[in-house]
Amino acid sequence: MALVLVLAGSAQGQEKKDLDWVFENQEQAEPATPPAESGVPSEPATAPDSATEAPTAPDSEAAEGATPARRRPPQVEEILVTAQRREQAMQEASVSVTSFDMDDLLAQGTTDLTGVAKFTPNLEIKNAFAASNPTLFIRGVGLKDYFANAASAVAVWNDGIYMNSPTGQLFQLFDLEDVQVLKGPQGTRFGRNATAGAILVKARKPTGEYDANFLTEYGNYGYYTVGGAAEAPILDEWLSTRVAFRVNKRDGVTQNRCADPRFALSTAGTPVDRFFCNSFFTVPRPIVGVEDRVNDLDNWAARALVRLVPTDDMEWILNVHGGANRSTALQFQKIGTRPISEFPFTQDRSGYFDADLPLVRRGGVLRPSSGSPLDGDPYAGDYNKTGDEDVDLFGANLTGTWALGDFELTSITGYAQNKRNTEGNEDANPALLLQVDWFNKARQYTQDFRVAWDNGGDVELEAGAWGLAETLDVHNVYHLSPSNFLDQTIQQDDYAWALYGWGSYHLTDQFWLEGGVRFQWDRKKFEIASILQNGQTLGEGTSKEIWRGWTGDLTINYSPVDDVTFYLKYARGFKAGQFNGAALLEQSLFTAITPVAPETTDSFEGGIKSYWWDRRLMLNAALFYTRYHDQQVFQLSTGRSALPAPELINANDSVTYGLELESRFTPWEWLEVFNAFGLLESEYLDFTNQIEIPDPTDISSSIVVTADYSGNRLLNSPEYAWSGSVEATWPIGNLGWLVPRFDWAYKSDVFFDPNQGQGNLSDFPKGTLGQGDLWILNARLAYRTPDERIEIAGWVRNLTDEAYVVDAFDVSLSFGNLWYVIGTPRFYGVSVSYQF
Repeated sequence: MALVLVLAGSAQGQEKKDLDWVFENQEQAEPATPPAESGVPSEPATAPDSATEAPTAPDSEAAEGATPARRRPPQVEEILVTAQRREQAMQEASVSVTSFDMDDLLAQGTTDLTGVAKFTPNLEIKNAFAASNPTLFIRGVGLKDYFANAASAVAVWNDGIYMNSPTGQLFQLFDLEDVQVLKGPQGTRFGRNATAGAILVKARKPTGEYDANFLTEYGNYGYYTVGGAAEAPILDEWLSTRVAFRVNKRDGVTQNRCADPRFALSTAGTPVDRFFCNSFFTVPRPIVGVEDRVNDLDNWAARALVRLVPTDDMEWILNVHGGANRSTALQFQKIGTRPISEFPFTQDRSGYFDADLPLVRRGGVLRPSSGSPLDGDPYAGDYNKTGDEDVDLFGANLTGTWALGDFELTSITGYAQNKRNTEGNEDANPALLLQVDWFNKARQYTQDFRVAWDNGGDVELEAGAWGLAETLDVHNVYHLSPSNFLDQTIQQDDYAWALYGWGSYHLTDQFWLEGGVRFQWDRKKFEIASILQNGQTLGEGTSKEIWRGWTGDLTINYSPVDDVTFYLKYARGFKAGQFNGAALLEQSLFTAITPVAPETTDSFEGGIKSYWWDRRLMLNAALFYTRYHDQQVFQLSTGRSALPAPELINANDSVTYGLELESRFTPWEWLEVFNAFGLLESEYLDFTNQIEIPDPTDISSSIVVTADYSGNRLLNSPEYAWSGSVEATWPIGNLGWLVPRFDWAYKSDVFFDPNQGQGNLSDFPKGTLGQGDLWILNARLAYRTPDERIEIAGWVRNLTDEAYVVDAFDVSLSFGNLWYVIGTPRFYGVSVSYQF
């Protein structure tokens, strides 16, 4: 992570050329700007007024006659977070938190929350769509449910507004103050469904000053980004505004052979040819009208903020924002699971065979298909449908703060709406086995009101009330063949409110307590119906449920010396029950109107937050243990219809525990280092599931088998994770600076199902539905002008061109194959930014 050096005060001269600097006496007269030390660039006391003022050369000597003075050493920047609903130094917040500012996000090439997860240990964000409905996990706690009514165990907050709908959670990250990842249950202030943790996204606010910036990037695959922001005062010091925008576009990274006549031909029984793309036509030919490149990028977002300060004690900020996605729907890769005995290939139920991924099934197991002329290309496939994913987002919120003596009142009123229309090609097949048109729209209203009291003494108090109302309409069409489809409609009304209180009490200067309690109430009304093309109603029903729960946290803090704080924390999280948004595929599977029970987490955490070596090193550590009760689990099963039937069930008990370390280090002014490490152990303690599968002796009927996942590792919980960055700032005479930067992210084996990647019935080797050890490396070299207004950078993302799996699904019983979501390949390009 990029670290900004804090050089408090200015100094003159140089006492000695080593790292043993001491602090300047702040009461002495203002000295002149000091020269730089040999090999270490210096920062002027004031910013240069024009481009003609060059940075101090590293080997320059002190001005003649200058009086020697002592200078403050380089320090790690004091990062401010809002992890406890108020702005405070990150080192004072008794929570494990990782924070990224806008400079970090730009350097990493992060444009949405999935990019944040790459560089945050113990955070996993998966996505099976182009720009909507992600699934989020922190410390192994989360729900793999991609449907429109899914409720995440990770609470996502956008400028103080809780984002209930998953369609609106994967928004663009642009013109931000920071993104904060809070790990562990958030039982008091961010308590809505936050059994795993919370992600806080905070936009830059108007300051009443003139400011503007512009950014553009160009790269391979026709990639380009254009973005910028501008702010200005409108009426003196009490009314100002800031507007920002960003546009991202990129060609598809995956070849669609169905649009190319060279690949559309087929000769029956010839292993090197593939099933012809025009779906069973006797005369093979390419499909007309499909895109030749899929998995592209096309989205934009914009934001306008107006800040009103009518008095010194009052502030109001209006935030209006929106955006749209017009990318093509994400296309899966697949491998068949039905072996063709005479060839080293596999096929699915339709007879289509493919070996784009380097695994095929032979002799009952999946093995590398060495020698296959088609294997090893995860960026090519055969798709007869490349529909759009259209997502439209709009929102507005009004935040007001009013200081009344020792009290501060805060009100946050929010509105958000989204609309999604995705034409999916879920079967990843040139034939029509399963294609789904996903339609949903949601509207939500939220209100948060709180009052805080602080008289500067040993006690701080806060109380608040929060409420949510959301209406969701869903219309999904499951195309099962050219002449058969299933029409599904859902309406869900979600109402929730909560009351909470929090307090802090300093027993001594070194010892203090913090704690809070929250009561939350959730009510959901769920209506679902499913009709076949012939008009036959498979099932319909209505259900209404109310859930209530108490959560909270208690923290003991101890600071024996300045800059070192130990804490012990207990937190309880609660997530309301949930209805299965896709269970109604046939009458025997109609479990949608029976919701799963609420889940709870009890977490114990001990940690240290500290500065060392004159604040050149920040080192934080946390040990945690979390017990998970009635964990909500989403997975695919199969019934007599031979379609993948999504199940939403409860696992009785599971546990996660581990260690998190984070450091920020500035040994010299020119070097900035960030490291974050995560160790995570997880286990289902008691988890069995009844699975309905087709009877192998009578395909018209089904049987029930028991799958036992007890003792398995939780899905999306890699054991080891390590990320970090190194950035140097080198002066080049009077020409400016060169800024090289290197980022890395490592994660060990991760499984995408509760059976350690072996599929529902342990048909496959461990990790088949998973991703092995993975390194993602980024490199960047930037040039900055002497006035630091212009920066030109060349960059490479995914430097080693790793082809990695983002998510996977077992549909072998339904279609005879496995589905895989593949990450983006290597990107390289240049960026230019200008600060006005």
